[in-house]
Amino acid sequence: MKLYYSPGACSLAAHIILNEINVDFDLEKVDLKTHKTSKGSDYYEINPKGYVPALEINPGLILTENVAILPFLAQHDPKQDLIPPSGMGRAKVLEWLGYLNSELHDAYAVFFGGHLTDDEKTKAYAEVDRLLKYIDNHLAESEYDYGQIILSMTLCHISTSLHYVIKLLSVSLFKLQCVMKVY
Repeated sequence: MKLYYSPGACSLAAHIILNEINVDFDLEKVDLKTHKTSKGSDYYEINPKGYVPALEINPGLILTENVAILPFLAQHDPKQDLIPPSGMGRAKVLEWLGYLNSELHDAYAVFFGGHLTDDEKTKAYAEVDRLLKYIDNHLAESEYDYGQIILSMTLCHISTSLHYVIKLLSVSLFKLQCVMKVY
């Protein structure tokens, strides 16, 4: 397998899982500005969407999107118990991955699109804060023991998102006690 990644991007979650499972893999860095890989390939030929992660399972067989990649990888090492094989536990992991992909990621993506007015920034920060509070409240009320790895992929994705939120948006997470435990 080969993971196409970019440092600090959402591909970090897949990289974390690859390091946890018992599988050989290669890494190929992608420059998201030029869309060239470290080996000089046109990344659009590998992944026409143009963003990371992309997981090459076999030559020519590419899987994209963390919501697909992370469960695929997790099932490769059932001894790790990274994702429930079926049922409500698996559905909850997929629900959270979908939420993080579509809601949290989208909420802070506006900061990468160009100049924002002060009013737009205020609204965007408020939305990121609202979404993080939701995650924090869920973690506080959850029946799961987050010291275990029942939702490990979701937590990898949360930590990747939090990396962006903290580093690039300078958002303080100290008021979010449960999120801080995960991070």
